[in-house]
Amino acid sequence: MGDVEEAYARLEAVRARAERQLREAQDRKDQFAQVSRDAQSHSATVRSPRGEVEVTAQATGRILNLTFSSNALALGSEKLAALVTETIARAQHDAATQGITLMSSVLPGDSPFYRSLSVQIEDTFPAPPARPTRGCIIGGSQ
Repeated sequence: MGDVEEAYARLEAVRARAERQLREAQDRKDQFAQVSRDAQSHSATVRSPRGEVEVTAQATGRILNLTFSSNALALGSEKLAALVTETIARAQHDAATQGITLMSSVLPGDSPFYRSLSVQIEDTFPAPPARPTRGCIIGGSQ
């Protein structure tokens, strides 16, 4: 094989490798776009501890459903409002964190973009404080 033929062979190998890398990049882009759509449309349903309120929210924060049990109105407006707010926050947080978990299938967990998304999700939909267990004294001793 002469020098010219070797040069053409090397050039052809480079071209084939570049085409393969472009196809792989396009496949990754398509996969990322699909997972991103799935993550954004992901939803979570959360029920209040005694079941008076149930909320379904998307990872974007959109509320898809809000239902009340028959005994919800017996709580009174202030308690019910607080319970609705808390249950919505929990549903939004759960949906968003589950959505970001879906993204981990296409984004390495140690990538700057994934870490940035995780921080943004936690800032936008922070985990509501845990409800104390009955009989538990917070900040003191029993």
